[in-house]
Parts: sequence; structure tokens; C-alpha cells
Amino acid sequence: MGLFETYWSIRNYQDYQTAPYQLQKHEAVEVLAALQRQVPQKVILEADGEKTASGICPSCERELVLLKTQNPRYVTYCPDCGQKIDWRGAVE
Repeated sequence: MGLFETYWSIRNYQDYQTAPYQLQKHEAVEVLAALQRQVPQKVILEADGEKTASGICPSCERELVLLKTQNPRYVTYCPDCGQKIDWRGAVE
């Protein structure tokens, strides 16, 4: 089962109290939230300078930084909430 199939089966899981494995509601909510954080979200660009760019995580609003070098170094996940970050199109 793929990621999206797992996501929808958990999201649509209604019978968590009578199933052989009793998936507790809080467990399903945690798994669903973790799956949603794996879908890349576009960074909210604040400043785009010559050597650095800064942006904000779209989920928790933490400031993120991109260092522009020959091999750009950027965060791919927010260190606070774990949201996968997509910098494409935000900086040139």
C-alpha cells in the first residue's frame, strides 16, 4: 500500500473501536498529521539576498534560511514541526 492509500485508509477509518486491532483515535490523528507533513509545502519567502534567502515554514511559521553557495545548503524539513519544505520557485 502506498503513502496516499495509507493516508486515505486512515483518514476514512471509522470503525476503530470494533476492529481486531483497535486503532485509537489519537493514534490515527498522529499518523495522519505525520503523513500530511511529508507532502512538500512551498516556503513563504521573506527576503532574497545575494548570499542568503530567508523564508517561513508554512505550517508553524518558523524562520528558515537558504545559503546560496555553489552547492546551495537549505533545510528540507522544518526543525520545529517536521514539515517537508519545497524551496523550488521561491529563489532563483
